[in-house]
Amino acid sequence: MKTILAVGLSVLCVILLILLLANQTRQQPGSPSLNSTMAPKAFLYVYPFGPTNDQNCLWLRADDNNWSEHRQFGITSQFKTIGTAQLEGNTGTIVRRVPDEAMEVFIPDLNASGNNPQWLRQRFLPDGDWKWLGRIQIEGK
Repeated sequence: MKTILAVGLSVLCVILLILLLANQTRQQPGSPSLNSTMAPKAFLYVYPFGPTNDQNCLWLRADDNNWSEHRQFGITSQFKTIGTAQLEGNTGTIVRRVPDEAMEVFIPDLNASGNNPQWLRQRFLPDGDWKWLGRIQIEGK
């Protein structure tokens, strides 16, 4: 039964991602990523850690300030936009998990072109270093 639910959720996530990406737009280079269309509206990545490794995760941007991460087995986390940053030559958006505010994630912009431009990074607060989280998958990139 769990396998059927996991497959169903995965299919639903892919369909939702395709629908959102069909409406995804790009902004001219040099424009800020926060409050713009430089940040992706949706993307997938494979979560490679812990006892539930290799599960698909769908990220959705509800608006410029709110994001959600939906894991394959029903876990959902909420994030709020903190600001923008440049890591290893990549511009992107920093989001913080709520309500605990214990972790931040760097989401690269659509036009990121530095080192490993399609990789999410995470850090644990208050003073953790940025670590690789996973490669994002965006339709058409």
